[in-house]
Amino acid sequence: MTDPIDSPVGNTVNKPVAPGAAPAALRLLLPVTLQPLLPGHLQQWRQALARARQVVLLLTGQGLARSQRAPFTPQEQRAQLDAALAGAFSPQERARLQVLSLREDGDPLRWARRLQAAVQALDGPGDGAALPVRRLGGGAHARWRALDALTGWAVEEDPDAPALAAQARALRQAWWTGAAGPDARHCGQDPTLLPAVRQLLAQPAVAQAWDDLADEGRVLAGYRQAWACAPYPPVFVTVDAVVQCAGHVLMIRRGQQPGRGLWALPGGFLEQEDTVLDSALRELVEETHLDLSPAQARAALRGQQVFDDPQRSQRGRTVTHGFYFDLGLRPLPPIEAGDDAAGAHWLPLAALPALEGQCLDDHFLILDHFLGLLPPA
Repeated sequence: MTDPIDSPVGNTVNKPVAPGAAPAALRLLLPVTLQPLLPGHLQQWRQALARARQVVLLLTGQGLARSQRAPFTPQEQRAQLDAALAGAFSPQERARLQVLSLREDGDPLRWARRLQAAVQALDGPGDGAALPVRRLGGGAHARWRALDALTGWAVEEDPDAPALAAQARALRQAWWTGAAGPDARHCGQDPTLLPAVRQLLAQPAVAQAWDDLADEGRVLAGYRQAWACAPYPPVFVTVDAVVQCAGHVLMIRRGQQPGRGLWALPGGFLEQEDTVLDSALRELVEETHLDLSPAQARAALRGQQVFDDPQRSQRGRTVTHGFYFDLGLRPLPPIEAGDDAAGAHWLPLAALPALEGQCLDDHFLILDHFLGLLPPA
């Protein structure tokens, strides 16, 4: 089994296979999201193995911070997967299962190129001959459209995928709102969970993380309740500022939920009477006390981009306008945390790649867009 590089969505395979029929000379690409691993995933993979000579499990979510929507880190997802493969599949079956883990990427085409390269780099089964690739599910996200346009791989939707995703979603909801509360150890006593999941839930680090996620969930529930009377689902508009100076970037530590303790860009919600640029400058000053006049900021403005992935924020549908300011090589201006920031810091550019998985929402991807932190495809 290989794990050549560094992401998104789960699907099932339910095509009937004639008893005793040999698997087709085909490579099936199957996106999986193990939040958590379910018995249905094992059945999904067995059915895929019955259909194809090789099955590629694309493990999702690398590079994202832990959240109620994704309470298990990429490492914890991989631990579940490895335990399931070792305990439920024969060595011969495991030899035909390949695992890829691809990081999230704000550039759909770059993501598609990375995935294409990773699949093409896999060892062919047996004779090593290249196999035609068929993707099973994945949805309509821009990254999948980019992959389809780039590769021309066959695509097959799976009608069972929504049910599997709904089962995982209902289980997570029960964890956070059940009578016992979000106690990971208590949840881990559920006999319907697979052993690999129960073992994870017994770990102290997971238990502590779940306490934080439960607190975050109460805040997010308050957001939803406040907008429950809206005649249609709300769309929020926010602003974020990337400020570079002398080889450093200005970052804050979140002091409040959602995302308390995570790294974030200075930013916030658009005010009624502000332009998006005015709001970005206002939030920048409120959260960091950076001494930067509007004229200086406009002179330093080097880029602007809208980030509108429908799943980018746990608050709900949130579109953010990102602004990139370069203050040049002058000495680092003094800063001080304010508003809902617990800390304000000038971080060296070289330290930013290590923040992957520690940033609010898609803020790491915003940094990458303006600063090129991730390697090119």
